[in-house]
Amino acid sequence: MNIDQYRIHSAVVQIQFPTSYLLWDCAGEIADAMCRIWTNLELQEAKPDQQVLRGPGVQIRTGLSQCVIALSGEKSLEQSNIERLAESYIIWRKTLQFESLSRLSTRLVYTKEFKTLREANAELFATGLVKWPSGRVFEQPIDSEKNTFDLSCRFEDENAFSFIRLRAEKVEFKAELDPDFVGEPIIRTKCRAFIDFDRGLLGSVNAEKVRMDEWLKGVLHVYRRDTRKLLSEGS
Repeated sequence: MNIDQYRIHSAVVQIQFPTSYLLWDCAGEIADAMCRIWTNLELQEAKPDQQVLRGPGVQIRTGLSQCVIALSGEKSLEQSNIERLAESYIIWRKTLQFESLSRLSTRLVYTKEFKTLREANAELFATGLVKWPSGRVFEQPIDSEKNTFDLSCRFEDENAFSFIRLRAEKVEFKAELDPDFVGEPIIRTKCRAFIDFDRGLLGSVNAEKVRMDEWLKGVLHVYRRDTRKLLSEGS
């Protein structure tokens, strides 16, 4: 299994901190700052406990005790976005004035497309992390077109955690349009395998010492190094 063949699908950065009611006074200031950092943002939701901004390939949630930036697409973690994430973190820290984080985490999802679900499953079975049964089990056939692979591992101590999940799926999009213009429904199917990696720090983290760009580059390094190690040892 070559992880270099997998393309990034999404990235999510999350921080948690002691409740900061300064959000009530600074929501507009934070939104203006985010709009300068990220292009074409629009307000999606405004509530006392959080505000949500959305733009092309990005959603930003600013809350009383948790902030999240979710990115999608193959450019999710290109250098320009890493710089924007670092700037966004500084805006949150300085405006909401939190001194510590109770959680700092980043989730990366990578995908690879296949012609069939069977091929996606075969890619993951080849890692050797799971022994597939040789005969019928649970009153189900082992070669059904609907069988899927889904395996997760979690590694954790007092200071940090790493979670990795390998899975295959078949998704179908169906749109029924005006029959006067389109005779048949539009149906699109995708079969793909996922590598879902989540890494985070636990306990109290000094918020001022966090360098978001360095953190993200470190997560990417650990993902590439240790995912290869896990998959090579499995096979």
